[in-house]
Amino acid sequence: MPYNIITEDGRRRIHHARTAREALEVAAREREAHPDLRIVSSEGTVLPIDRLELMARAEDMASARPSKSAA
Repeated sequence: MPYNIITEDGRRRIHHARTAREALEVAAREREAHPDLRIVSSEGTVLPIDRLELMARAEDMASARPSKSAA
């Protein structure tokens, strides 16, 4: 699911991420300069960091699992 990381410092900037892990990395980079950043899913839901961390872990586990076609 795609995510938007929104920061504001006089003007709004939107960083795009394709995965929860990528969104976490962008948020970590931007959080110090922009403590008020928001992470929004493509469905329009504002996600807290702890929820995004859970989603990133789930994505990591899903990608580490062997596919059924490879078995």
